[in-house]
Amino acid sequence: MKKEFHFTVRGYHCDAYGHINNARYFELCEEARWQIVHKFMGTATFREKKLQFFIVNIDAQFKAPALPGDDICIETSLCKIGNTSCSFLQEMIKEEKVIFSAKITFVLFSVRHKLPARIDENLTQILRSAF
Repeated sequence: MKKEFHFTVRGYHCDAYGHINNARYFELCEEARWQIVHKFMGTATFREKKLQFFIVNIDAQFKAPALPGDDICIETSLCKIGNTSCSFLQEMIKEEKVIFSAKITFVLFSVRHKLPARIDENLTQILRSAF
């Protein structure tokens, strides 16, 4: 199930060329993911178990510019859950067209053991219900 994050492009989102800079796309996608985490998952479970998610890969396609005043929707969906990693697809949509997409892979990391951690059934259910 896709989750949506809506925003309007503001002047401060843009670079000297007048459009969203490539790095800003990643920041906006991260904000969309954090909105989902706070709304549907919370962070208490991760803090209590001393677990963190780290990005290990991003495959991104920049297809069209986003300009000041554009209304944008970022759709986020869960692609895959593995033993220690999971991946999401995020698509930035303007006027019903995808202008940016990224497949982002995260690994679950145990701060306590300083190693990748297994995504157990409980966390799998949390991820599936949130995303």
